[in-house]
Amino acid sequence: MKLYSYFRSSAAFRVRIALNLKKLDYETAAIHLRRNDQSRPDYLGVNPQGLVPTLEDGGQTLIQSLAIIEYLDEIHPEPPLLPRPGGTGAGACARRRRRLRHPSDQQSSGTAAT
Repeated sequence: MKLYSYFRSSAAFRVRIALNLKKLDYETAAIHLRRNDQSRPDYLGVNPQGLVPTLEDGGQTLIQSLAIIEYLDEIHPEPPLLPRPGGTGAGACARRRRRLRHPSDQQSSGTAAT
């Protein structure tokens, strides 16, 4: 596993925490954002968005910290980092909240609910 990371990136930090909690070995490739390393052609070949973190695992390349953490939870289920589907605890509540739309996203009917 290879993690493209920047030491001051909070998104990359979340992935490093997940990798360490799961006790997974990984190689770090430093992408120095202040030196604009993310715009180098070799890194844009890995992640065309030019963002960190990026995780390479075998033939998979994943970007975005939550997607990487979900992937790690799927292929290395213990210890779990995210709520399991179908649960009834706090994770189930969080999933229900995610399904709810923000009131500003709903079309106003012009009448107030009572």
